[in-house]
Amino acid sequence: MAVTSVQASLIIRGLDPTKTAAAVTAALGIEPTRSHEFGEPHQSPSLAAQGKTTPSSSWTFDEPRTEASEGDFHGMRSLVTLTERFAPHSATLAELSQHYDIIVDLWGHSDSTQVGWVIREETMRLLGTMSATLFHTIYADPDPDPDPEQE
Repeated sequence: MAVTSVQASLIIRGLDPTKTAAAVTAALGIEPTRSHEFGEPHQSPSLAAQGKTTPSSSWTFDEPRTEASEGDFHGMRSLVTLTERFAPHSATLAELSQHYDIIVDLWGHSDSTQVGWVIREETMRLLGTMSATLFHTIYADPDPDPDPEQE
């Protein structure tokens, strides 16, 4: 019983209308998975229908979701790949952090009601170079299969 799948994303949000997602793309030289600019129709269709607009720019790069496997018992390949991809850009991320919120968003699923992350030392070190806040969510199974040894 453990974390069964993980997805990691880097999210960079402008702190004022002049800080754009396009400027993040230019600075990093990496195309985002998705982005939007301040004042565009809101990403939520129901909020856009009410005339709501996005309150900030947002640049997001998603790594593919990874599953726990024999070679990756804790299912953390998505996070490892994200940190390896962006560690070479640590100086640029440090500059961007002066005018943007930078978040590493980590979410996963578990086959248990009691779960925790296992993040190895090297990945933690690389996370520390990204000038980012780590935000994580685990969706725990509310009713895991009973342990046959306890029946």
